[in-house]
Amino acid sequence: MRGDQRSFEATVTAPPRGRRELLSALIDGSMSSSEAARALQTFGWDAEPLVCLRSVDVVRMLGRFTAGTISATAVQHWAESIESREDISFDTQSTGGVLFELANPALEGELTVVSARRMIARLSTSAE
Repeated sequence: MRGDQRSFEATVTAPPRGRRELLSALIDGSMSSSEAARALQTFGWDAEPLVCLRSVDVVRMLGRFTAGTISATAVQHWAESIESREDISFDTQSTGGVLFELANPALEGELTVVSARRMIARLSTSAE
């Protein structure tokens, strides 16, 4: 094996394996919601919360949307992947409320830059 191949292989990180790691990767967006959903299928649905979705996590995702690096559909899929999970808790009621809004645009309205900024402001106020 050539030296450059070894150094490349040494820098590749192993994918998350445990449930907590997968949930954390889903929350922080380092793994797509579809990849995380597939990987999490190996675990049962009933579980005590293992990780907590914090308002700063939602603000970070909304910031990516307002910056134009992800679409409203990607935010919706992310929120849907988290909303129904019993193994993810929320730090505040506002965090859970905003997540519901993001996961249900047919009920709550489509995500726009203006609505995302309002949600960011609401979450920032509730975190203080």
